[in-house]
Amino acid sequence: KKNMEAIHINGHCEEVRALFKDHLVILVPTHSSNLDSVLIGYAVDNLLGLPAFSYGAGLNLFDSEFFAFFMNRLGAYKVDRRKKNSVYLQSLNSYSKLSVHDGVNTIFFPGGTRSRSGELESKVKLGLLGSLVQAQRILIEDKSQKKIVVVPVVLGYESVLEARSLMIQHLQITGQEKYSARVKKEGLASYLKFIKRLLSKPTHIVLTFGMPIDVFGNRVNELGLSLDHKGVQIHQEDYFQLDGKIVVDAQREGIYTRELGEKICQVYKKYNYILPCHLVAFAAFKLLSKMNPQADIYGLVQIPEEDFVFPRKAFETLCLQLRTILMELVKNKKLIDPMELEGPIEEVITKGIAALGIFHINRILFVDEFGRLLSQDFIGLLFYSNKMSVLELDELIDWSSIQWNVDRF
Repeated sequence: KKNMEAIHINGHCEEVRALFKDHLVILVPTHSSNLDSVLIGYAVDNLLGLPAFSYGAGLNLFDSEFFAFFMNRLGAYKVDRRKKNSVYLQSLNSYSKLSVHDGVNTIFFPGGTRSRSGELESKVKLGLLGSLVQAQRILIEDKSQKKIVVVPVVLGYESVLEARSLMIQHLQITGQEKYSARVKKEGLASYLKFIKRLLSKPTHIVLTFGMPIDVFGNRVNELGLSLDHKGVQIHQEDYFQLDGKIVVDAQREGIYTRELGEKICQVYKKYNYILPCHLVAFAAFKLLSKMNPQADIYGLVQIPEEDFVFPRKAFETLCLQLRTILMELVKNKKLIDPMELEGPIEEVITKGIAALGIFHINRILFVDEFGRLLSQDFIGLLFYSNKMSVLELDELIDWSSIQWNVDRF
């Protein structure tokens, strides 16, 4: 793990560097903020120590001279997400395939757009992933020894500038008549203020590089060998052969593409690096839900925040229990070790509350002068709590062990 003041990278960094020398590396990150493109480009260049990758960035990010300055220097090319016609989409697919075939290391967000709910992607778009399968076949046909190595990357923020507006959009789309609110778009001034605070306040952004895989979802080791679940080497040409010859089979390659998409989502789940802010947000929203069993998700976020006080002892007990559950997942190799959750639970909770949504106007969680645990923004709380929703922890929580008296820590 490499520590910087604000940005941390961990996971399979050394393997990515080793594979970069002789193979084509395709980074497929999760997507939750407009800053993701700049962040990934910066981290690859300055932290991982690799030359800039090529990647598509939304046309809107080039509208301002500030973002365009970075975009044009970090390997970005323009993508107009408003265009849905088949000719444009096919052109993007062909561009991706040719770029990879020509040896261009690439970044793209397989989710397609930002996660409105704050959840990790459980499904990804298959168009560009399909171009990787096709490009790998062409490389094999050309007798190239290069392998396309796909590296899922999970981004973890303590504060996402657009958290509230994204969650409101999600609630409006999924709830329809159950929820309505005006969405305020963040302007350039907000982003500049966010970056200024990012550089001046103690916060963390974590980029976790997941297990490298080939275009069929097999693990790739640091030597570039594809291995099955038993560690036996797999030869990629076998996937494209029929009667001993490499053939084009669109249906078969479509199946490979779907399997690759599923594998990427599995790697996201395992390498979902949990920070203290995510733990406290998840615990708090679960308590809110438990104490208002009659309300669905749309009702919960519309409860007046000033009317609700979190029972602090129950909150502490739940955080401790959740940490134990997470560590059990780590022990069973189902989750990357969340090292920031180590130490006395009181310290973890204090750190998490202080960091949670630190740049938002309304405080996501805080302790007032009377020692009460409160929130000024249930919508933001839901967004950050959803970082852990992919782990499906609800059935593992033992509510009978929760202490409900309102004691201080």
